[in-house]
Amino acid sequence: MKCCKVILIGILAVITILAAGTYLAGQEIFYVNRTASAPCGIYMRCLDDTLKYDDYVVVALDRDVAALKEGYLLLKQVKGFPGDVYIVDNRGVTIRGQLFPVKPARQLPQLKKGAYIVPKDSCLLLNGTDESFDSRYLGPMKRDRIRAKVRMLLPYGPLARLFAKG
Repeated sequence: MKCCKVILIGILAVITILAAGTYLAGQEIFYVNRTASAPCGIYMRCLDDTLKYDDYVVVALDRDVAALKEGYLLLKQVKGFPGDVYIVDNRGVTIRGQLFPVKPARQLPQLKKGAYIVPKDSCLLLNGTDESFDSRYLGPMKRDRIRAKVRMLLPYGPLARLFAKG
């Protein structure tokens, strides 16, 4: 088990060095998610930026909302493309038969009830957890706000379990 920990620490050190180097070069290749709104872990930018349903993307917030400022990066999942119909009602946002519940809160924007079509050059970005701040509050996000398509490189769950055993 000690050997696995040493190897894992080495891998994390290499990833950290690479991430620091790419940040200094002005390109972000790695993204870290520590929030409960999406699976926690280290994500890596995809070379292929063609989006499809359920891809994860890093998107820059398009306005100030509560404590978050415009440009703040969010990790979200693509659930709707231009032409897709989504419905906003008292329960939340429904798209392609999947409901994403909304929690009314004074500090969060609320969408007007009704049926909508995802507009051209936009995506509906919704995470599976009910705690996610995403298109259920912001509506469709412009494609030009998407900074990168990403894939999970290293989840925190298995890493935390490995170090928890001593």
